[in-house]
Amino acid sequence: IEKFVRAADCPPKHLLVFRHGVSESQYPVVLNWEVPAFKGAVKRLSDKHMQGNWSPSLTFCICQRRNQTRLVPANRQDADRTGNFPAGLVVASTILNDYAFGFFLQSQKALKGTSRPSYYQVLVDEAGYNADEIEQIINALCYCAGRTGKSVGCVGPVYHADLAAKRVRILNNMPDSDWMSDSQSTMSGARTMDCALADVKRINTNMADCMWWM
Repeated sequence: IEKFVRAADCPPKHLLVFRHGVSESQYPVVLNWEVPAFKGAVKRLSDKHMQGNWSPSLTFCICQRRNQTRLVPANRQDADRTGNFPAGLVVASTILNDYAFGFFLQSQKALKGTSRPSYYQVLVDEAGYNADEIEQIINALCYCAGRTGKSVGCVGPVYHADLAAKRVRILNNMPDSDWMSDSQSTMSGARTMDCALADVKRINTNMADCMWWM
């Protein structure tokens, strides 16, 4: 946000947050803990830099890339050359839960095999987007990945966050098991998150504003 203010000379009026790696059973945790914590961080930032005059609206959306849903055309004329639906397909009814507004988006064209859609669940929407608007925004963000000019299987921010996390693990020689493993505990000698973060190598300030993880 601070980088945005420096570049645009004004704070954003709306924040669109994507949360990855959350199962359906964890939605209440996100709503009751993470969303209030995020709003608290925004309030502190506003008080520190903007005299408390900044209060953006928030849209909080879950992105589930790993799911077992596959969308297969019933008629050949609806499929592309690989037998999949064309990229950009949205399914927003029939096979969804009733927890909140959500939809499947098949944003990426498969080179071979069966395309895998991502599932998006909008938990908070203070901006008042309608279904078409949020679906179009998310589909457009799937074309914002820095490694390709084509669409990817999830929104660009989630794609980049995964790349950044992977790069940090590589730079610090940290296997995945060191991070948030359910099978480990501090009693057994596993490193806590605070200890792990204390050992993380810091990025050079000259590269901090660059997409160094690409």
